[in-house]
Amino acid sequence: MAKNKREANLYVICESGFEYNDEIYHRPESEGGKPVFASADRDVAEAKCEDMNFKFFLKEFGELRSYFYDVDEQFTDKGIELLKKHKVVTVDGMYKSRETLQWNENARFQDIPMDDLKEIYKGCKLVFYEVYPCDQV
Repeated sequence: MAKNKREANLYVICESGFEYNDEIYHRPESEGGKPVFASADRDVAEAKCEDMNFKFFLKEFGELRSYFYDVDEQFTDKGIELLKKHKVVTVDGMYKSRETLQWNENARFQDIPMDDLKEIYKGCKLVFYEVYPCDQV
């Protein structure tokens, strides 16, 4: 990691590791992950990382429920509204003055328009790849 305020020499994209605990996949306590791409240009690395995250999101979309206990832990309000619109989540009663949301395993994810998928992705807090600035190689 870059330890001072000068510009990093290299930007490394690392795949976030997830561990399964017999209930859900979760991020381990340690930072980092497996390096999968590097660039000397921050903008290139960040654009590539965003693209990789979106592609992984699309690939895993039907199984995202395996990465969290509660839908509202991992999605913003806008993301939740779009998930409801496309019946990906359903309201399953109230708990402590808030809706309890359930992931709909029968939802047809392939029918969701790409523009809405992009908006749902923007409303998702899960991160599968991250950029790490390095000042040495």
